[in-house]
Amino acid sequence: MLAPVLQAEAPKTELGGTPPVLTPPSGLVETPLPVQKKEGEKAEPPPPPKTPLQTLVEERGLKLTGTLLGPVSVAILESKEGYLVLPVGSLLPGSEAVLRRIESDRVVLALKDESLEIVLDSMQAGGGQ
Repeated sequence: MLAPVLQAEAPKTELGGTPPVLTPPSGLVETPLPVQKKEGEKAEPPPPPKTPLQTLVEERGLKLTGTLLGPVSVAILESKEGYLVLPVGSLLPGSEAVLRRIESDRVVLALKDESLEIVLDSMQAGGGQ
């Protein structure tokens, strides 16, 4: 059986010479490598942007602390500035948001075509058994 014989000369280098200067090309941008998803794993979509009404509720720290149902129902909302006691149909102070509906454990705020429900926190809910 014949075996091939490699015959090549290695390039000769000069000792004591200056090494070549390596410079990276300009305009390089480092970006992270894409993360490989595991099989069967779903990619999480980015959260949807907040609506103006959600932003208003978050900025003011609005929480429903109580309701009073009657001929003119009233909601008690806690905010960063203090408590608000608002009848149904009234505007939130300093905004165009309307208190659209009041139920025993929730209120619905509306701003233009958007609506947002704020639920009474079960830890805050009082009452007898």
